[in-house]
Amino acid sequence: MRGPLTYLYCCSYEGENVHDPNPIDVAAQASGEPTFREVGVGPWSQTHPGEPRPDDASSPNYDIRFDSTLLDEGDRRNVLDRYRYWTVAAIKADLDSRGRHDFEVAVENWTHDFNIGSMVRTANAFQARLVHIVGPHKWNRKGALMTELYQHVENHPSITELVECWKLRIAGEIAAAQSQAAAIAFHMRGSAAATDGTSGTAPNTGETMAQLEALDAKIAELQAARVIALDIIPGAVPMETYHFPERCLMLFGAEGPGLSEKALELADDVVYISQFGSVRSINAGAAAAVSMHAWIAQRAASLIVPSARGKKSRRTLLYRKDDQVSNDWVAKWKATSAAGLRTGHEIGHTLVTQTRYC
Repeated sequence: MRGPLTYLYCCSYEGENVHDPNPIDVAAQASGEPTFREVGVGPWSQTHPGEPRPDDASSPNYDIRFDSTLLDEGDRRNVLDRYRYWTVAAIKADLDSRGRHDFEVAVENWTHDFNIGSMVRTANAFQARLVHIVGPHKWNRKGALMTELYQHVENHPSITELVECWKLRIAGEIAAAQSQAAAIAFHMRGSAAATDGTSGTAPNTGETMAQLEALDAKIAELQAARVIALDIIPGAVPMETYHFPERCLMLFGAEGPGLSEKALELADDVVYISQFGSVRSINAGAAAAVSMHAWIAQRAASLIVPSARGKKSRRTLLYRKDDQVSNDWVAKWKATSAAGLRTGHEIGHTLVTQTRYC
C-alpha cells in the first residue's frame, strides 16, 4: 500500500506531478528511433530454403563443423559471419589454425573485478595467444559474453608462478629453435664437405638459407620477449613512445588498486597510457583494450592495411634472391660441432618438457 511519503513524491498539493518529463525524453520518445539491425541469422530452413543441411552426412555439402541445434534454432551469437552455425570447438580450432598473435594477457583476480570479463572479450577480439587469470580460480565472466569459450584461458595461483612459467616456456622455445638451426647447419656443412672438390653443389642451398635466417630471426624475437606491466607509477614509460616486442606478456590489475606490488616487481617494463583530463586513470577494461590495440597497431598493421605491393602475412618468410652462402653462415656451420648439436637437442627437449606442466 502506498504510504504518505510516496504520495507526496508522486503528486504535489495541487494534484500536479512534482517531476515533469524532461523535454529531451519527450522528444526522444516521439522520434520513432531507434531501429536496430538484426544480429545473426535465423534457422537454416529460413536462410537457405530448399538447400541440404550441412550437418546431414548424406548431403553433398556436409561439414562436421556445423552445429545441429544452431541450424534448427538460428545463430544469434556474437561471432563473425563466417562462423555462423559452427560449433564452439570448430571456431576455436579455426582461430588456432589461422594463427593467434604473439602477445599474451594476464589479469590479476584478487578483487573479483567485473572488468576481467571485458578484458577476456578484448583478448579474443585481438586474437591474443593466451589469457592468464591470476589468483582465485573463479572469475567474473559476465562481461566476457561467452568469448572465453573461443580463447585459451589458463589459471595461475600467483603472479610469481605465472611469470616463472612464461619465462621458462620462452627459454624452451629458444632452445628448440637453436637446436633446429644447429641441426640444419650441421647437415649443410656435411653436404658442403661431400661436394668439396667435385662439380656438384649442395642441394636446396637457397631454401636452407631462408630456413636458417627465419630461425635466426625467431631466436632474436624470443630473446627480446618482455613482461609488461600496465599501470601508472613513477618511472613508467608512456605507451605512445613504447615499442612493443613481438612476444610479450601484458599484466593488468584490478579497477582501483591496479597491479600488485609483486607484479610490478617482476615486470621488465612498466607502461602507462597518456591522459589529459582530470582523472588519474581510465577504466581497467578500457586500458586493457587500448594496450592490446597498441600492440596490434605496431605489430599486425600489415594484416589490416594492405601495402602497395599487396597484402602480406606477418609470418611470410622473405627468401634470399641468390643462392650464394654468405661468409657469416659459413662461419656458423664451421663452429657447429656434433657435441654441440647433441647438447642443443637435449636442452631443448628438457625445457620444452618442463613447460608442459605450466
